[in-house]
Amino acid sequence: MFCHSCGTALAPAAAFCTNCGQQLAASPVQAQVITPPLVQPQQWQGQPNQGQQWQGQAWQGQTQRQAQVSFGEAINNFWNRYAQFEGRASRAEYWWSYLFIVASSLFLTIIDAVFGTYPLFTLLFALATLIPNLAVAARRMHDVGKSGTYLLFGLIPFVGGILVLIELVKEADPRVNMYGAPVVPTR
Repeated sequence: MFCHSCGTALAPAAAFCTNCGQQLAASPVQAQVITPPLVQPQQWQGQPNQGQQWQGQAWQGQTQRQAQVSFGEAINNFWNRYAQFEGRASRAEYWWSYLFIVASSLFLTIIDAVFGTYPLFTLLFALATLIPNLAVAARRMHDVGKSGTYLLFGLIPFVGGILVLIELVKEADPRVNMYGAPVVPTR
């Protein structure tokens, strides 16, 4: 039996999850229809719930929670996955990274103005973050089920940026899609 909140494997007679404390189903019959989340879909060998069909690595209709990435984790992922365009990035990861870029650019613009070197440091920072910024944006597009090339719509005057922004703020696709499994909490 598995916890329906966090996916932890539990003893068949457990009333509460040992990991998250979630109350489990009252009877063993109810507990048998609870399937684990997609934390490790390749290891799941069970049967689907009624009305579900096998779709690649997961049962169709099976979903997961979206990760709540902290600012530090997002910046760590931003630099560690510098040029990794495959996979998915949560909405929080993208927007924390965006906040980091904007705040750092403002800070470096002030430094440039104080020392009279404008736009030296700002330009160097923009060049250093160009590839990771495109990579996290492409992974964010993957999270909503779009190709990373969808970012090219941003080049269309006036409406292009709005189209891309709409996709960037959308809620993630909670199912496994062609770009991988949803981002799951690491805590």
